Amino acid sequence: MEIRVLRYFLEIAREENMTRASHRLHVSQPTLSKQIKDLEDELGKKLFTRHSFSIKLTDEGMLLRDRAEDLIAMADKIEQEFISLDDITGGDIYFGLGESYQIALLAREIKKLKDRYPSFTYHITSGDTEQVTEKLDKGILDFGVSDPANMGAAMAPAAYDTLRALFRDTQTAPQDYDLIVTGDLGHLGHAIVTDLFARDGVDLGGRYDDCGRLLFDRKKQDMHCGGSGAGCSASVLCAHLLRGMREGKWKRIVFAPTGALLSPTSTFQGETIPGICHAVVFENKA
Repeated sequence: MEIRVLRYFLEIAREENMTRASHRLHVSQPTLSKQIKDLEDELGKKLFTRHSFSIKLTDEGMLLRDRAEDLIAMADKIEQEFISLDDITGGDIYFGLGESYQIALLAREIKKLKDRYPSFTYHITSGDTEQVTEKLDKGILDFGVSDPANMGAAMAPAAYDTLRALFRDTQTAPQDYDLIVTGDLGHLGHAIVTDLFARDGVDLGGRYDDCGRLLFDRKKQDMHCGGSGAGCSASVLCAHLLRGMREGKWKRIVFAPTGALLSPTSTFQGETIPGICHAVVFENKA
């Protein structure tokens, strides 16, 4: 349960109308409706009674309204308390920046801070999202800014879910295939899928790879987290995988191309990026 969603809930309760609430919150009505539906599903209770031109709180909704008002008041109080703390006017701040267009935006803000607080010293390192996240987890960095538009990371959960369903429904395991290839998750997405299976106790081993990793040489080409795009999967399948099967290099492979719908509107509203994956098994019967 998020404070942001509780603010949405309270605004709807005040307006008693989804359209007016969406205008006041600057959030699309479908997004607002989905957030409330998810909140009702999370709590297991109906919060509103829908009428033709208005909505009313149920008894459960009234209870949540009282609790939500307390929670938001406390959250606002905490925020104001920290804002009012004595300013720290010196020290070192370590930033880690993912390689994306956002670096220029952050650099401008850092300059503003530097002008306002000249005693601060800023240490900036760059790297791909995986490297920044790792340093942040280890406490090496104070702040990390990665690339929220990294499609490989966004599509990785879809690839994981599809491959897991394939293994379950066909009663097979990764070792039953000579090669498992996703596309196009790049290096970061590949690492995420590997980690998700490792948490299930499943070792994909050296038989798992990704089209973005296979198509580009990360050390020689400036591809950051790897390749992505419809061309990667098609190129790797036709020019590498199928040829390898004809040559007898592999007898049974899983090919799992992925896709994602990146919408700036949904990203700005804090929504996730929808991902999809289809898995196809190729077998050489010869």
